[in-house]
Amino acid sequence: MRPLLWIPAVALFESGRTAGAPAGAGWRMDLGGLPSVGALFSLLLILGAIHAWNALRDERSDRENRKGRVLASGLVTRRGLLFLAAVCLAGAVLAAWAAASPARATLAASLLLGAAYVLPGIELKRRAGWDLAANALGYGGLAFLLGAQSGASGSDAGGHARAAAVHAVPYVLGVGAITLCTMLADREGDSSSGQRTSAVVLGEEAGASCAAGLALSCALAGFLARDLVPLVWGSIAGVALSLGAARVRGRDAWNRTAVRLQCLFIAVLLPRAWLPLVWALAWGGAATLYHRVRFGVTYPAVAVFGGEERDGVPRGSEAQGRRINAEPSNT
Repeated sequence: MRPLLWIPAVALFESGRTAGAPAGAGWRMDLGGLPSVGALFSLLLILGAIHAWNALRDERSDRENRKGRVLASGLVTRRGLLFLAAVCLAGAVLAAWAAASPARATLAASLLLGAAYVLPGIELKRRAGWDLAANALGYGGLAFLLGAQSGASGSDAGGHARAAAVHAVPYVLGVGAITLCTMLADREGDSSSGQRTSAVVLGEEAGASCAAGLALSCALAGFLARDLVPLVWGSIAGVALSLGAARVRGRDAWNRTAVRLQCLFIAVLLPRAWLPLVWALAWGGAATLYHRVRFGVTYPAVAVFGGEERDGVPRGSEAQGRRINAEPSNT
């Protein structure tokens, strides 16, 4: 269960679906009908399939970054992850049949971008600049556009989609800022495993400045697009990143920064749409309970609130012992 994978996707989808709507319009119990729900579930399953394959490709660097605890400890096998990816992909295809035709094209683009991100030979995830662009366009661009297509009626779908592509720009920049914070959290592990990500190439100080610049650019683009959500979020995030750049250091601090920026976005979006907050509370709470019972870790709550834990694993717990035993020796 990866709430930090799906929660931002739901938030960006709803941002697009409710774009241009009056404040409070998204609070009606109307998710856009079956085509909208089908498009959203197909997107989430595509992301699940890509993440499962990505976990296999990143097993070494995830171990360095303390992100691959479940796979590294053997609680989930490589074969199990492959099976999960196949099931998610099949489910995504089935769910896409319920989506409208324009949304199917966007879903296909999401799948192709995800494949280019993780498949050997291309692997945008290992190419500085391309890794950041792929994440920003995937979440901030395609997820937003998919929501906009799902919220449009048949008569104005074409014009609505063209307008949505322009209005997606501030969201692309905002997602880029959050993605760079996540990459900074993984920088040391990625560097030690030989990956040249954007954060590895930039370094921590330049990367922090770029993240702040992307957030402030998000605010400016939101102002030009007359969209209060990116304007408010980008202003707060940009100032916070600029003032805190000298103090945010290390994997845990950058992880918390990225997650808290996501929480801030959901809060700013709340007057326009209720689903992201409900999804974050329900899915995040269920995932925290599941990880606590199944694996003995407090993910994802520890990523938001911090805590007296080592690498997200309670000190002295059986889960910590399994993780430590699973790590390769340096001798």
